[in-house]
Amino acid sequence: MRRCIAILFLALGMVPPPGAAEAARAAPPGRETVRVQGIGVRADDLIMTLKGTTLYLLWDAFPYNADLPNPLSVGALGRMAEDLVSGFALKKHPKVRRFRVTILEFTDRDSYGAPRYDLTKTLGRFEISLDAKTGLPLTPLNLDAGGTQN
Repeated sequence: MRRCIAILFLALGMVPPPGAAEAARAAPPGRETVRVQGIGVRADDLIMTLKGTTLYLLWDAFPYNADLPNPLSVGALGRMAEDLVSGFALKKHPKVRRFRVTILEFTDRDSYGAPRYDLTKTLGRFEISLDAKTGLPLTPLNLDAGGTQN
């Protein structure tokens, strides 16, 4: 790809600007990754919806099945939800103070590889609020267990 760009610049008689090589090596837009308990999660596998003062975040964990801890505990899922909020959601929506995180798997795909949204397996649902003084995430509430803290 870089060779083609260089040939194109030479053919058109243009000299690439300084830093063009670094820009060519950078990740393309939409390929942003977030570290979630040591797993590099692509932003493409996250769905965010802002409703009022709450940000709903869905994470399709199916592509990362091999990297998830086995057995998968509620505490590990809660820490993953915290990482998603602090590493991705707060950067996109810094003024939001309440988050609902659903970690699920779209286990069935269509012939194009796109997930079928009607067939899912929910791994965990959490509500995370931010501390008013520090702005850091508080302990996630497990919504599947009636709002108990992890």
